Amino acid sequence: MQFPGARDASASICCKATLNESQIQSLAMLESVGPLGYVIRKLNQVFESGNTSQSRLEVIEIIEALILALVAVATAWSGYQAAKWAGNRAEQYAKANRLRVTAEGLATLAGQERIYDSDTFNSWLAARLDGKAQAAEFFERRFRDVHTLTQHAFTSINRYESVGKLLFGQPGDWPFLEL
Repeated sequence: MQFPGARDASASICCKATLNESQIQSLAMLESVGPLGYVIRKLNQVFESGNTSQSRLEVIEIIEALILALVAVATAWSGYQAAKWAGNRAEQYAKANRLRVTAEGLATLAGQERIYDSDTFNSWLAARLDGKAQAAEFFERRFRDVHTLTQHAFTSINRYESVGKLLFGQPGDWPFLEL
């Protein structure tokens, strides 16, 4: 089979050794398409001419052009990927920054609550030890709900019995003391 535009069978014979029938037909169809068609037509002209040194130079030029085209496509693709991943990186950085700010805010709140609990307990304990029942009750009402159970356990008479039972190896009434 001869490529369209080939003047003699020598061009198709030299290509036929390396290409199968479907590849030859595909090349024949591509010959009419833009730049790729130009390259195929140029290769056919090189193979048709009898001057081997000139045809080798032209083949090398065509291969160089194809490599440059491939480099241009690869450069464009890498630019696209760089822009895509830069945007993704910026989004992830913003998300991490938002989480960091939230975590710092929660850590600050936890520290403030710890200071509040410590000051409230110390003031309650000082009032209780000084026998100031009204001041102790004032500070007791300001305990946070999270400390209600432990505060009741601390002020209960049963606490002494539970601790005594634990010291003598018996089960106590307050399970959290058994830790």
